[in-house]
Amino acid sequence: DAGTDLDAVKEIIDKNKVTYQNIVPEGATEDFVMSLMAFPTTFFVDSEGNIVSTIQGARDLDGFTKIVEDLLANQA
Repeated sequence: DAGTDLDAVKEIIDKNKVTYQNIVPEGATEDFVMSLMAFPTTFFVDSEGNIVSTIQGARDLDGFTKIVEDLLANQA
């Protein structure tokens, strides 16, 4: 949440033994993250660092595979 105390965040992470990557956005990154409307949100990024597609919500392996195949097909 915006404006959350970083110490409180660290306490929750420690208490729940979270082992996955956590990101605490700041500045322009915070504005971007706070503009997201759904979690998880997945970004597909090309070799130049451009976001080429975004999906909101969960997908299974078949769903992600189709998206990647479609993105690759459209690059040709």
